Amino acid sequence: MRHQRGGAAILREGERAGVDHVVCTGDLTNVALREEFRFAREKLDRIALGPDRVTVLPGHHDTYVAAGVPYFASELAPYHRGDPD
Repeated sequence: MRHQRGGAAILREGERAGVDHVVCTGDLTNVALREEFRFAREKLDRIALGPDRVTVLPGHHDTYVAAGVPYFASELAPYHRGDPD
């Protein structure tokens, strides 16, 4: 739970500082379970900037098992889109 409070504090500070884009460089999960990705999505959805200004890249824990790759893709879809053509 402590890391969750820390993450929320970092985001609040970023909002105060006027951050215009957040990049999460992976390891949103421990062992790439679907439930972990859903939990991460709930937290990402709380970021006021929204999916257009939040980018998530998978870390090695997010792809720890092959089954995690499609979970990352489906559960976090709005946060890892490519740039429009």
